[in-house]
Amino acid sequence: MSVIGRRSIRSFARKPASRTLVEEVITSAIRAPSSVDTHPWNFTISTGEPLA
Repeated sequence: MSVIGRRSIRSFARKPASRTLVEEVITSAIRAPSSVDTHPWNFTISTGEPLA
């Protein structure tokens, strides 16, 4: 996965992301630089059936 190769996504598949992929994305985000190296990251992962 490359965070450097940005692109715009206009439609999404209904297939849920695997746990491995979600963990990989979070790991990449945690390693991203932040202002004054503060790393103010908060993550909320929702899984399961849609509520409405």
